[in-house]
Amino acid sequence: MDLDILDVTIFDGHALRPENRVSIRDGLISEIGTGAAETPAARTITATGRLLTPGFVDAHVHTTFGGQVSLACDLSRADGLDEALDALRLYLGSTEGWVTGGGWSMADFPGGAPTASILDEVTANRPIILLSADHHSAWVNRAAIDLVGAHVPPADEAASRAGLRAGQSYLHRLGVTAWMDAIIGDYSGHRSPLRRLRRGRDQHRDQRTDRLRRPHRLRHRRGRPVDHCHPEHR
Repeated sequence: MDLDILDVTIFDGHALRPENRVSIRDGLISEIGTGAAETPAARTITATGRLLTPGFVDAHVHTTFGGQVSLACDLSRADGLDEALDALRLYLGSTEGWVTGGGWSMADFPGGAPTASILDEVTANRPIILLSADHHSAWVNRAAIDLVGAHVPPADEAASRAGLRAGQSYLHRLGVTAWMDAIIGDYSGHRSPLRRLRRGRDQHRDQRTDRLRRPHRLRHRRGRPVDHCHPEHR
């Protein structure tokens, strides 16, 4: 693909650039410049000041919550109720205490509403709360219902951190390079991810500041300047 994008506002992931043209040759960005290309492409797009930004950005995703489900009793790959219950039994055999997770499909139940009795037949002793695939419904057993108002799954900072990493890794595998969390606050048995998101932001900011304060410690590694490596490798 050969393409020139003209009169465009360019954001490179860090700052707005002064140039207003992006040239693509053979499917790759070949030049970022100003004004017309020296050899114009056969196809052009005049953006009239619209924003061009790298990557795919998901504007509505539950990264932390979805990541936590994937690390718990994940029913999202189950095809039908029988497979979902098989996955639940397998999870019960390898864990203790509260059973959390989700991903079940409403289409597997009459009216989209699963009942506590189905879970009670699997286990009547351990409390279970499983969120639906859209995270707008919860499937619980009688043991969980009896604990409502008295005990809930405890807040777990490590689980939130692991969930954020798992969710973000999944998005990266799909080519999503930026995302916006659609829920900030406690929701459906999950604790708000806001503190974890802010802590990650602050840690990243501290690493950047520390790097700027220690320029004399830069070294080359694997043929690259250290400032091109991940902060954890410094």
